[in-house]
Amino acid sequence: HSTAFTLESKIRENDTSFYHVDTTLYHLENFEVIKKVPIYYQDLGVNGTAMNPVYYSVPRTIGRVSGFSAYDAYMLNPEEFRYYDTKSPYMDLNVAFGGNGRAEVDFNFSRNVKPNWNIGFDIYKMSSKRQVGEVALTGDNNNARSSVLDIYTYYESKKKNYTLLFHALRFEHAVRETGGVNLALDAEELEFFQYADAPISLVNAQSKDTRVNFHAYQQYTVKPFFQVYHKMDKKSIKNEFNDYPLSADEDYFDNIFIRSDSTIDAATFNEFTNEFGMKGKLSNRLFYSAYLKRRDINYRYVYSDPFGHTGETYLGGDIKLFISENNIVGGNVEILDGGQYYLKGFLQNKYVDASYTSAIYNPSFLSEQYLGNHFEWSNDFDPIIVNSIEGSAKYDFSFLSIEPKVSITSIDQYVFFNTDKTPSQSSSTAIINRYSVRADLNLGKHFHLDNQVNYTILAGGGSGVFRMPALLGSSRWYYESVWFSKYMPIQIGVNVRWQSAYYANYYDPVIQQFYLQNDFEMKSYAAADVFLNFQAKKLRIFVKMTHINQPVDNGYFATPFYPGQKKVFDIGCRWLFFD
Repeated sequence: HSTAFTLESKIRENDTSFYHVDTTLYHLENFEVIKKVPIYYQDLGVNGTAMNPVYYSVPRTIGRVSGFSAYDAYMLNPEEFRYYDTKSPYMDLNVAFGGNGRAEVDFNFSRNVKPNWNIGFDIYKMSSKRQVGEVALTGDNNNARSSVLDIYTYYESKKKNYTLLFHALRFEHAVRETGGVNLALDAEELEFFQYADAPISLVNAQSKDTRVNFHAYQQYTVKPFFQVYHKMDKKSIKNEFNDYPLSADEDYFDNIFIRSDSTIDAATFNEFTNEFGMKGKLSNRLFYSAYLKRRDINYRYVYSDPFGHTGETYLGGDIKLFISENNIVGGNVEILDGGQYYLKGFLQNKYVDASYTSAIYNPSFLSEQYLGNHFEWSNDFDPIIVNSIEGSAKYDFSFLSIEPKVSITSIDQYVFFNTDKTPSQSSSTAIINRYSVRADLNLGKHFHLDNQVNYTILAGGGSGVFRMPALLGSSRWYYESVWFSKYMPIQIGVNVRWQSAYYANYYDPVIQQFYLQNDFEMKSYAAADVFLNFQAKKLRIFVKMTHINQPVDNGYFATPFYPGQKKVFDIGCRWLFFD
């Protein structure tokens, strides 16, 4: 009870409540990023490799973005950053040692300098070794390495009329690319699962994503119903692909434009954003905000600078009406000076969540202009148009919690990477109908079955540019109790993820993009992890057998030509210190 944290989004909406640190065993065993994030991703089979969302979602940024997003899931967004209020020094140490050279260390320290001022820092390290093509390597066998260092502070004046949030973060993520298993499509299936002995397409290639972020938010209360605020972001992102000397597999590269002995491609994205706004809460019933935002962007490639400086000016606002404690209606809108917009309205109560979202947003820099050693294109795409309706109902019984959900999204002028690895724009409308249900069942006091199932139907002339499995689901079945005279909480269970067959996107590491293909159907599969979580005082420990149901000399694909994680043993712990 001495340690709690808040988020910038809560402070901005004048929500003074805090979250307490999670001290349970729930999902302790899931240390890999793809299993920690709340949405489903497609990756390259190893923790730290490129990731792509399985399902489309409406982007919140309607202006220009770089287009390099394969490693976004490993980066913490400002909205997710935790700002602590600790009555005593607080430390959180997470350590995991996974099979096949997968490791992770996350150390977080925070303390209050004064009752109204907190400072802290976080150090995160992650590494994974290759599971395919080890015998073809020279030097180390790392597949992915990631490091994050951030420092932060949270200050509130004694009269609580001024608040400051600040954090600075450096992120460096490096991946030694394999290009996947180098076998023809008509090869015997068992040949794809040789792992260390498998032939690969790339031996010397490496991708790298380096980011430096400075973020600040401050607000001042003029009157209880009127506040002013300022938000600042300064971002620097560099994406690189290097292959020196050039891969021995000459057929892997479609073209060679600049250098025949090596590839040194890079793109840099620098952004400086300022947002000035006013907000307030009237009679504890109505929250409002209005703001003016300016983004200044410089984006270039190592061989060209096709865009120069880009300036974007936005107007926006939010409104929330608290009809009662559990009944809220509201919405937010943002308009860009070029005519693009984001509009969302929503209803939330104890039983129903519903929303309507409409947006017109710009295509990425990458999709419009590119020049590298292996690709070159120049496009002038129209903005993408999207409309989405979502609704879910929640029912809680003594033994069952169930939440069915429906999402219907129409997308026009969608920009995607086609089968030739170059960007294209669809001229037809795509409609994504997604139906899901979450059902958590309690069998007595100790047995729990948590399940989620997603069923997707694609329709419309433009539906062919989206690749999603018709069925995808996950389950967590576990036994929970407290052993040894109520001294040791324990969980024993199994996690299962399964999906139906579909033509998942290929991945090209040169441009860090997932692109369409019609040749390689990933078969349906179910991968199961068996785990044991337990706690002794402040120390929580997990042991896990990942992909325990893997057949001998076989497996599944995470992405075409990239086998999913093979059977390995994992162990780790989380140790919390509150004094």
